[in-house]
Amino acid sequence: MWVSFDDPFALLSKVLAPPWEGEQPDELPHTCKPAAWERQHACSRDWEHDLLWCGRAEGSVAIHRFRLRDHALARELAAGMQALALEERSRGSSGDQASNVGGFHGARDLWERPEVHETGLPQLVRCAVRHAAAAEAAALRRPPIFTTADEAWWNALPPGCWNALHTHAGSTYSGVVYAS
Repeated sequence: MWVSFDDPFALLSKVLAPPWEGEQPDELPHTCKPAAWERQHACSRDWEHDLLWCGRAEGSVAIHRFRLRDHALARELAAGMQALALEERSRGSSGDQASNVGGFHGARDLWERPEVHETGLPQLVRCAVRHAAAAEAAALRRPPIFTTADEAWWNALPPGCWNALHTHAGSTYSGVVYAS
């Protein structure tokens, strides 16, 4: 098998993309065939919750997608988060070099900041984590796993920057909130 390095960004995007991205379901390898997103019953007045189970050789992986029902609130939160991220970056912090290749990785103390709590985002994320745990527990017929959303940070990835494939060892859930 030959690998072409003529376009390294195309190669990286192919390697780092979910195994099913850009492929038709009948073309997927047998180890990872996602089913359709399943809409979960109204988990809260704030969120729409969809769940996707992806079968893997090691077992299934649950992927949760939460979208705020209130689009005005989503825009307001996004604008507030972007402003706070720009403020942190403008203070001259070089950020943390973790899985990011280029871009900016902020300090890991986001949930400790009063100005972030004032936005209501930590409470919304805690609600989503509780609903994710409850949905998985119901599907797997077991009690929910108690967990908290206890660490968060900013990532700003302009064109040409990305996050390398990585895990969050010791975490029950890892998530992303997209501000734009």
